[in-house]
Formats: sequence, structure tokens, C-alpha cells
Amino acid sequence: MLKYEEKEIKSKKKVLIKKTCDICGKETTQNNLSKHEWDHENFGVSETKVSMREGVNYPEGGFGTEFKIDICPECFRDKLIPWLKSYGSEIKETDWFY
Repeated sequence: MLKYEEKEIKSKKKVLIKKTCDICGKETTQNNLSKHEWDHENFGVSETKVSMREGVNYPEGGFGTEFKIDICPECFRDKLIPWLKSYGSEIKETDWFY
């Protein structure tokens, strides 16, 4: 027979409280702390994601290293894109919709 009783378990959890751009230091507001979202008007979209992963990936699992930077949309558009273009990169701009 298994007997159970309720016990209170205290634990700590990491909670995102602030996000800043690694280039200019701009902070998001408390309302926009999702992983890739930055400040925007109602129903607006302002997301950036810059990352690179390397390692191995098998059907049963994988491992490796991931490199990420937090970059605001302004620095992405006004600093990263011109820098990439200066090295000869073609930046593809496409429209999106759902």
C-alpha cells in the first residue's frame, strides 16, 4: 500500500526581469519580456533573434553549444545589417503575413 501526504516544497526558479540590447543597452519594458520581443505598439511586432548552434543531433537526442546575442530591432536594422553588407552579404528582405 502506498500512503501519501501533502508537503510544501520550496524551490527557486529563474524569472526574466529585464532584457537589454547587447549593442546599445536599450531595455525592454516589463510587458515585453518574451524571448525575442521588443517594445511595440498594440498588435505591432518587433522581434529579433540572432543565434548559432553547433554540435550533433541524433533522432534520440543531441548536444552542443549555442551562441546568442540580444539585439534590439534598431541595432539589427541600423548596425548589424550595414556591417553584414560591408562584408558583401546580400540581405534578403521579404514580406510576411498569416
